[in-house]
Amino acid sequence: MPFHPHFSRRDPTMKRNRTLRRFAPLAGWLVIATPCAVQAQTQVAPPSEAAVNAATDAYARLNAGDLQQAIAAARRAVAAAPDNLDYRLLLADALLRADQDREAYDALVPVQASPDYRVQSRLAEAADGAGLKVEAAQAYGASARSAPDASSRAYLTRSRIALLLQLEDRETARSEFDAAWTSGVLRGSDALDTGMLAISVGDDVAAQDAFADAERTSPLTGNAALNAGYSARRIGWDAEAVRYFGQGLDSAAAGEIQLTPQQTFEIRREVETLQRRWGFVATISQGVDTTVGAGTPGDADITQAGAEAYWRVGGYRSGRPVDVFVRAYGTLASDQGGATGGETVQGWIGVRWKPLAATNLILEASKMVALGDLARDDVMVRAAWSMEEGTDLRFDRSSWPMWRIYADAARIVDDGQTLGVIDGRAGWTWRFGDRDLLTPFVGVRGGYDSLLADTTTFSAGPGVAWRHWFRETRHGAPASYIEAVLGYGFSLSDDDRSEGAFITFSLNY
Repeated sequence: MPFHPHFSRRDPTMKRNRTLRRFAPLAGWLVIATPCAVQAQTQVAPPSEAAVNAATDAYARLNAGDLQQAIAAARRAVAAAPDNLDYRLLLADALLRADQDREAYDALVPVQASPDYRVQSRLAEAADGAGLKVEAAQAYGASARSAPDASSRAYLTRSRIALLLQLEDRETARSEFDAAWTSGVLRGSDALDTGMLAISVGDDVAAQDAFADAERTSPLTGNAALNAGYSARRIGWDAEAVRYFGQGLDSAAAGEIQLTPQQTFEIRREVETLQRRWGFVATISQGVDTTVGAGTPGDADITQAGAEAYWRVGGYRSGRPVDVFVRAYGTLASDQGGATGGETVQGWIGVRWKPLAATNLILEASKMVALGDLARDDVMVRAAWSMEEGTDLRFDRSSWPMWRIYADAARIVDDGQTLGVIDGRAGWTWRFGDRDLLTPFVGVRGGYDSLLADTTTFSAGPGVAWRHWFRETRHGAPASYIEAVLGYGFSLSDDDRSEGAFITFSLNY
């Protein structure tokens, strides 16, 4: 699985500031105001001398860092003047500084209906710290509406949306994020946190805009860069994804984050995949075909060679690439005296498309071009599907299981010919060094040709494959390989054309 970095358990979307009071300055200075000023602000009877003295003591101890004594003094002030909002806020501040979140929340419950920003911001922090997520989300929303400045409003809005995600209310979280992003509430403030939040709600376009804002200050590094890379990949921004992945890999190389060798390789494979714009494949094989790309039925007595070059149009397209290609195949030898050489060379010019990001289904249409006298001018439509595990390099272990299922079908339109292949393999792969794989396997194969008397053939047998990877870059995994496959098929059908040894050499560049 691709490596996806995670955030802290407490808040999966952003760096949380444990001290929300940077947006809500301590109310303690109010306790030394004159009784008349207190009365005018709170619209209650002036506090008693005992209450004022206790509050003054609490404020002094709080400033000195004597938290437990500050809490005790603030409790005396609240007990002496329970209707004085400033004293209650002072008690909440002392409790929050002492990480007694639930006690702070309980101290604020009597005034929780107040729309006062000072109340709601502290209530939000206390409830969040106490694990009261529903209450915290409500308080974050209330305090965001009355926030005194844009930075506070953005922080509180992000905090509410993050809690909605933790409460698994993704629909509301996305709706509120969209509204806050569109209105500008989240723009320009803590862009990195906003980008992470955008990823969590599923808005990768907004995330990329936020990350671009963050990079105006400094390049993204570490896990932030890797998350930005996966976000860009999902929306088809290949160049941005490659750049962010590179920055993340550089951070790992510098020791700023920890990646296992396998995680590093998986990210490098992402880079290689996104950077690919063209490719070349050459094959020479004796025996049965494992695809219908040659456009001729496979036979244990035929040796064929072919090559294909392709150009990727529009990049990786979020896992839905489109390639245009040219291809040619010919028969080099036939033990049964069939045609060989230049007169058998068949050409193709076509286009193929992978329509589903998560499924390896390839749809192809091509014009067949007769390059040799015995070749044909026609039209081929083709579909190929595969699933596989363990065929690429791995660096979390030195050997691993391998399996592969491949199905390929084509229709040659004017001739009315239908070709099909299904091939399954299971084995065990050993890695030698950093670039070589050896895989003994057993396989089964079925072939279909509608123009033959015996349309269907089946075989099964052992084989071994060797693959050597090469052509890597600083950030990209090895992009090319050469492979040799040797095996034997025992016929499982009345037609024995698929019985015998087969060998294939291929270059995938």
